[in-house]
Parts: sequence; C-alpha cells; structure tokens
Amino acid sequence: MRTVPALAGSAIVLMVLSGCAGLRTVSSPGPSSPATGYHLYAADGSPASPLRLYEAGTGSVVRELPMGTPSPDWSRLYTVSTGPGQSTLTAIDTQTGAALRRMPIGARYRLPTANFRGDPGGLSPDGRWLVLQRQGGGTSDFLVVDTSMNGAGREVSLRGDFTFDGISNDAGNLFLIESLAVTDPGRYRVRRYDLRAGALDPRIVIDKREAASAAMSGVRIAGVFSPDGGWQFSLYDSASTGAFIHALNLSNGLAWCIDLPGPKSDRAAQRQWGLAAAPDGRTLYAVNPALGLAAEIRLAGGPLDLTRTASFPPLAGKTTMPFGAAALSRDRRTLYASAGQGLVAIDVASLSLRDRILKDARVATLVSSPDGAWLYASSPDGPAVWQVDPLSGRSTESFSSSSALTLYGVQANS
Repeated sequence: MRTVPALAGSAIVLMVLSGCAGLRTVSSPGPSSPATGYHLYAADGSPASPLRLYEAGTGSVVRELPMGTPSPDWSRLYTVSTGPGQSTLTAIDTQTGAALRRMPIGARYRLPTANFRGDPGGLSPDGRWLVLQRQGGGTSDFLVVDTSMNGAGREVSLRGDFTFDGISNDAGNLFLIESLAVTDPGRYRVRRYDLRAGALDPRIVIDKREAASAAMSGVRIAGVFSPDGGWQFSLYDSASTGAFIHALNLSNGLAWCIDLPGPKSDRAAQRQWGLAAAPDGRTLYAVNPALGLAAEIRLAGGPLDLTRTASFPPLAGKTTMPFGAAALSRDRRTLYASAGQGLVAIDVASLSLRDRILKDARVATLVSSPDGAWLYASSPDGPAVWQVDPLSGRSTESFSSSSALTLYGVQANS
C-alpha cells in the first residue's frame, strides 16, 4: 500500500449524470440560450476569495459566502471563524446565506483539506459528521461534530503528527494519516481510531498484499465515495509507482491498492485521472484524457481489481486542472472526463472514445448539476463558463466573467 496524503481529507464529489446516447461531434454552439434555474458555486482564485453563487445562464452574482465545506447536496456550508482564544463553527444555508446554527469550538481548530487543490473537507460520506483538526506542541487534536450541532463534539487527542483521512457514516471509525517525518522523512502510514472504544488501533491499516512495509509515500490528489458511503476511493500519485487508487473500507478498515496504467515518468499527466463510481456500487471507472486511458475496476463479485483497460488518442494541449475530473451518466453508458483540454465522452461498453466536446477550449474545472441535466466547465480563456447538455453533447457558453473561475458545485435554484 502506497497511501500518502500530504493533503488528506474526504470531502469528495461523486458526479453522476443523466443518460445519453449517440453523441456527435459539436461544431456549432448548440442551445441558443443556456439553461437557468441553477446556481454555480465558484471563486476567482485570488487570495482570500469568497465563494460566490452565480446564476447559471446570466452570470449574475446572487450572494457571497465564506469558503467552507459543503454538504453533499450543497444545501449547507460549514465554516470556521477564529476569535480570541476560541473558534466558531457555523452552518450556513446556501440558498439564503443565513446562519442556521453556531457552535463554539476550541481555538485553532480548522477544516481539513479534501484534495490536491486544498478545498475544505472533513465530512462523512452522508454529511452527518464533520471532523475538525489542529496541531501543535507535538499533539494532534480532532473534534468530531454531529452536523445538527445539537450537542458537544467528541474530542480526540493524540501524541504525534496526525491528519484527517476519513470517517465512517456511523462515526465508529476515524481514519488518520500518521506522518513519520521525524524517523522516516517523506513516509506515512494510515491508522484507525476506534471512536466507540476511545482508542487508537495498534494495527496499521495496510493492503495485506504489501504487509512487509507499513510505511507509505505519495501525494493524495482527490477521490470519491461509493454510493452507499462504505468505501472511500482516493487517487494517489507516487514518484516510484505512478498513479494508484487507495480503496479504504470505512466500516472495517480493509485497504486495497490498485495501480493505474500508463507511463510513470509524466507526473503531471499521472495526476489527471478522474474517478466516477457506478450508482449500483459494483463498478468504479477511471479516465485520464491526458494519457488517453480508461479503466474499469470491479467493486463486487470478487477482489477489487482492474477488469478492463483501453486507450484512445490523448488530448493535446496545456493542462490547466490541478487534477482530472470524471462523470458517469445515470444509464451508465457514457463517461465524461477532462484533464485540462476540452472534454471526452467515453462509451462505457467498449471504453472507446465516443466524442470530443469543447475540443478547442482549455478547461480549468468541471462539475455537474445534481439532477444530471448539465455539465459545467470553466475556462481560463475568455474567461468563460461552458454548459454541456449530456443528452445531445451540445455545448454553449453559459456566461463570461471578469476573471477565471474555479467551479466547486451546482445546485438547483429553489
């Protein structure tokens, strides 16, 4: 097992889209006007940039919010503000901007990071539990909070250098990354804290096939949860082995490492894998347009492993995304992915290239609407936000902005 999360966290977005078939190459803008009725959550990337809600189709700013960890459906945003000797956790209604609940917490607690970009994370897959962390003086402290904020949080304090990795939906298991920098620089290991027993499990969480070495190395890039929240699939990049998926069962601590194909020398391209899990929980897909590779991983009916791989002409152009993104249609017929230059549509049955969309545009971020009706991609050129109809493959510019936007999520405007 090669897990190493310099940027550990588990706020992971699973993008599942409505079905599409018969996509065709798009040479014209497509819809005459972009869809309305959706809010896009985005920031302009400048220091201390707030999170803004944009009206899709017009680009008008609905409101500004502080940066924080979103609930899975983007209805809530959890933020931490720091005051003299104490911090405050706040749950915000994203549709109104109103503070729903506030909870005083100890000083210096912060939200963990969720991915290579550094987005805030810390939530369980179902959004029921939030973990905050702080470090200093040789101690690592964690606060496990019920997001209803109806009671005090559960405190965990450990000697050593630990950071958050994941938490189970039942709040029974807290997974942590233990840095071995003092004795073994650049190496880490995964640990399980039993919240019911109130104790750190002395056993190391490791792929049993690689039990000879409990120490690991690498960088956590991003990841997704299984639909039932039982598994956390994290994408890692290792200088020695390239990209791999670390599968972690959040209920029993089982770990499994799956090496992804492709040349190991191009580190930037290795970080452009996008992951998408099938809604039935039986299959995980990985797509890397920068390398021109697609892979299918079996999640049920046998050990976790690569079941199919396929290649297609890689996307040319400069990579602008910090990590790749992928989305699976609800009928499981089509995979969409980007690694910084346009989008590709992959036929799931054959893992072959079905279409290229926005092939002349650089892409910075990619998100999907919760109902699967639209894909939204931001471009640093223009700058612009593009809207893609997954039923037809047609695309249009949703709106342009004064600066390039990083897209974080989409929500229907209620």
